[in-house]
Amino acid sequence: KNQMKESNVKPKQKRQIYEAPKVSKDIKDMYKGALLHVHFSGMVRTKKILSYVIDNSIPCHYDRNSKKLMYCTKDESNISQHIDDIRMSIKNCFERMAYEKRFRIIGNMFFELIKHKDFYPHYMSMIMEEMKEEKIDHVDLRLKIGSMFTREHLQDSIRFSHPADELDELVVQQELFKAQGLSFSIIAQFSKQKPIREAEDYFLDLIKLMGQHRRYQSLIYGFDLVGNELSGRPLHYYKPMFRRIDDERRHYRIPSRIPFVLHAGEHDHKKALGNIQFAIYFAESDRLGHGIYAYQDDKLAKDILKYNILLEFCPLSMLILGNLKDDTLDRFQKNYPFHFCINSDDPNKLNDLSLTDNFQYLFNNGYSLDNLRHSVYYAIDGAF
Repeated sequence: KNQMKESNVKPKQKRQIYEAPKVSKDIKDMYKGALLHVHFSGMVRTKKILSYVIDNSIPCHYDRNSKKLMYCTKDESNISQHIDDIRMSIKNCFERMAYEKRFRIIGNMFFELIKHKDFYPHYMSMIMEEMKEEKIDHVDLRLKIGSMFTREHLQDSIRFSHPADELDELVVQQELFKAQGLSFSIIAQFSKQKPIREAEDYFLDLIKLMGQHRRYQSLIYGFDLVGNELSGRPLHYYKPMFRRIDDERRHYRIPSRIPFVLHAGEHDHKKALGNIQFAIYFAESDRLGHGIYAYQDDKLAKDILKYNILLEFCPLSMLILGNLKDDTLDRFQKNYPFHFCINSDDPNKLNDLSLTDNFQYLFNNGYSLDNLRHSVYYAIDGAF
């Protein structure tokens, strides 16, 4: 009963507005190495998506009622008529909506564009542009495999592609990235809000594909369970699933363990500490998605240091969600010498705040250039 009560904690809805300060030359010019915590659909900023669509005459249809931007045929395209409406809707969303609602609106607005099979290569091209602007060579993209779809006309129903079709497209993209001196890996994610059985089936199906098609093993770096840490299930609910996943990996003779790079420790709450404990002691994760509040438990913090576990710190994401207390940045930096890297999490749902903006935020709040350069080293080390 207590576990069920914990899993139903309702997070407070907060409307956080953060205006990014001017970026200094030192931060702008800094080589940032690798971005390890970012969600595929949130990687490219809204202003870049809209500029790319307009500049390249990509056919898109905007529905003013649903506020959805959809890939379409040239005859169905109307984006040039509504571009100002779209930009105003995004501006209002950033300025007036609580994060959870903002996440849903922006996600719905771009989903039927970003995940359309014919637009997919364009989106990957924009990711390359973002990487060059941010001065990073590698990115780990958190992605729900199997969410790519096809649709010929707007009146047609969406037809989701087989996961293998999306993986094949990503393998092709890996070669295009390599030709530009860049690289990416996929962290296959699934929502903690969905039934546990669905999560298990999803990961087992991916392991089967990885066993049958070896080329996917160099594409998929790890797995993750995502979603609000307070309202979602505690990670220990998934213990039987983790065992079955490892059994299946051995069955298909996948040579190395597939790491779970789990969201844990984003909130100042005992449930978050429980998730960190599960991630490092049972799942044996060598990276944690967030993990920031580990400093509140001395044994936990010392074990993170002992095992060289990397914390994927997303400062502006935590700030806008209301998860950074007044003393969090100071205590996280001073209490323990954690290995951490800096990340942008979901830029297009977070006021288009970039990785560079996250570096600047920490610099403005007492983190030295040496601190930031160390985080770059840890990011590169964690990526390869």
